[in-house]
Amino acid sequence: MACQKKIARQAVEKLKERVETRNHADIYGDVVAPAKALGMSLVNVHHPRDEYMRPVILKAIKSGSAEYVSDIVRSINKIPEFRNAATKVQVSLGSEKKRAGQWALVVAAGINGGYRVAKAYLQQRVSTIIYLHVDYGEVTKMREDKLDCNRVVMSQLAGDSIGLNGLAGRLEGLVVETVRVGILPGK
Repeated sequence: MACQKKIARQAVEKLKERVETRNHADIYGDVVAPAKALGMSLVNVHHPRDEYMRPVILKAIKSGSAEYVSDIVRSINKIPEFRNAATKVQVSLGSEKKRAGQWALVVAAGINGGYRVAKAYLQQRVSTIIYLHVDYGEVTKMREDKLDCNRVVMSQLAGDSIGLNGLAGRLEGLVVETVRVGILPGK
């Protein structure tokens, strides 16, 4: 689903401002400093795991019917990490009984599916938006403005687990021992 550049830029501008504002509260070296102090190598796998996870979810959705929102939820729930999650896939705006229409999977690349992004998709005639997570303040704004859409929220932990299980599986294939802690099983 292509989005007009002007609408996309406007939607992302506030997200960028939020990150820049939040940066003032961050402790710059909180991730890197311990590794340096211990003389250990450090590899940040946050973005790669998101990029690994996205096509897995997309393939699951496309492999089934996407006529109704419930079809999308059912397809996502076939992925083991989502099946094994305590936080279940839910339709937090709209209804599972509604037709899905045009839909968009909005994960990775720093976008958590806020109000402005949802509104931009709606302007492009997307009626079902699928997120890993969404901030409560953004949810409240969507409800107050009565955005007419379906919002499917999956699970941050389940999504992250897809990518981390994929990475661990590849490393194990290279005979590297991995210890999977804090992620959901992929089987």
